[in-house]
Amino acid sequence: MLRIIKSMENKYLIPALDLVENVFTAWDSPSEGKTVRALVEEIRSKKYYLPELELIMVDETDRILGYAMFSRFHIEGKYEDELLILTPVAVRTEYQRQHISKELIEYGFEKAIVLGYKAVLVEGNPKNYNPRGFVTSADRGIVAGPSIHLPHPACLMVKELVPDALEHISGTVDYSFYDTLCEDHKNTVYMKRCYELAVQAGKKGFDTFGALLVHNGEILEEAENTADWKKGIFGHAEFNLVHKCANRYPDSLLKESTLFTSCAPCERCLCAIASLGVEKVVFGVSYEAFSKLTPGDALPVDREGLLRELGITMKLAGPVLEEEGMHVFEWWGGEHRPLEELIAEMAEVKAKAAQKELYNNDIM
Repeated sequence: MLRIIKSMENKYLIPALDLVENVFTAWDSPSEGKTVRALVEEIRSKKYYLPELELIMVDETDRILGYAMFSRFHIEGKYEDELLILTPVAVRTEYQRQHISKELIEYGFEKAIVLGYKAVLVEGNPKNYNPRGFVTSADRGIVAGPSIHLPHPACLMVKELVPDALEHISGTVDYSFYDTLCEDHKNTVYMKRCYELAVQAGKKGFDTFGALLVHNGEILEEAENTADWKKGIFGHAEFNLVHKCANRYPDSLLKESTLFTSCAPCERCLCAIASLGVEKVVFGVSYEAFSKLTPGDALPVDREGLLRELGITMKLAGPVLEEEGMHVFEWWGGEHRPLEELIAEMAEVKAKAAQKELYNNDIM
């Protein structure tokens, strides 16, 4: 079989992404596959991208067999003109253990030297990378930061491309400049979808709330608000979501899942979520912010603590994109009204209520 190594070309951009996602999905999970695909897309869009060092191997039919990306990397804001990171590396499942990754990586070393780079960082299995000349980075003064969770310190490695290159390169490795690898970025993606669901509900004449359940990066179910107070139908988005999931998914899966909701859930919905066994809830708009649109103020209640006293584990995380989430309420009930107008109207209602209470207290 003919094996040709090439730098990236436009016609391979999408097929390469598909290969990467499929390989990491098979190796780990659908969530990992999507994350690594998104990481490649992100690197391509930033200044760290080097198209000459995004490498593929194709066969005689032009099918991609393997993939390796070297991109510029900095440590504490330094060395980005000298240091590369190797990630990801992927080989079509049926062609693994045929030295495809070895050939791609060693070809990449040669091109990197020509381009003037002096060292390469990689995270992975030392058994795969030590034979390529990588050594434990901590031994050379390059350590993983607190947000990087390695199975073992030896899993973060570095290789000199030119002699003594690491004599002046050291510091703490941090991946936070990759949006894709930050939990905040993932929460943002799912919350935007909750807001879309909420607006859909509002345009149908319902209250503007939306919720979804995520497991391993996959959205399992979605729900909108369908409350009808005239008919006495509760219909909150989280409540509807719980009903969709009940008797459909095993407890083990639900325990590992995260429920995203456009607004911090009411107490009745919290109880429903707890009955489902979901232990993490991420909300968009906080109780405090939402109270600007309700007659009453937010209650200063330790909801996690109360659930814990009942033996229920639940983590409430948020707010996420709160300002954007507040504007979702402009579609409340199907008629679009500016947020400022809604808040001002409710402030007037609260002021009148406070004045009435003060008057009642005076005449008692």
